[in-house]
Amino acid sequence: MPTEPSVSVGVAAGTPVVDPFEMADRYADFGGRIPAVAFARLRELLEDVDDVDVELRFSRNAEGRCEVVGHASFAGKANCHWCLEPVDVFVTAGVNLYVVASEIEASELGGAHDTHLLEEGSTTPIVALIEDDLILALPSRACTDEACPRRPEVAFPADDAEAQDQEKPFEILAKLKDSGQIRSE
Repeated sequence: MPTEPSVSVGVAAGTPVVDPFEMADRYADFGGRIPAVAFARLRELLEDVDDVDVELRFSRNAEGRCEVVGHASFAGKANCHWCLEPVDVFVTAGVNLYVVASEIEASELGGAHDTHLLEEGSTTPIVALIEDDLILALPSRACTDEACPRRPEVAFPADDAEAQDQEKPFEILAKLKDSGQIRSE
């Protein structure tokens, strides 16, 4: 059950803003729905985006680093790769990142962990913590059904009877060679 941190969650431009370090110190949870308008980069990639449901847990790991774990999900419309018409998609992204106060701290974690750079005591929008994961979770193909009813027809080469009627550009040279008018050496 999400805790209700009093000071840690604020609102800026209609989107929740948190101090991840304070939230981690309190082992606080964040749960809620964030308006789609807050996800500018995500909206550029899809036809339509519904509000995003978010569940995050802020904590400190054994080394005392601020860790954010949870998930975010939304429904939207993406273009089918067969017919280019919008189709419904449902996207769920796991979130697992460390909020770090310096580039040095980020480099100590190595490339195996996602990091978010933020000065201690500063706040950040929840959107900044999850939007990259949502973008990476987008399906590479929105419509996986090869039997898409609006899929364009595939054109195959003509059958043998039609192929014989077509002009053959080197046929004249072959006839000249066979008649002896052209010598091959």
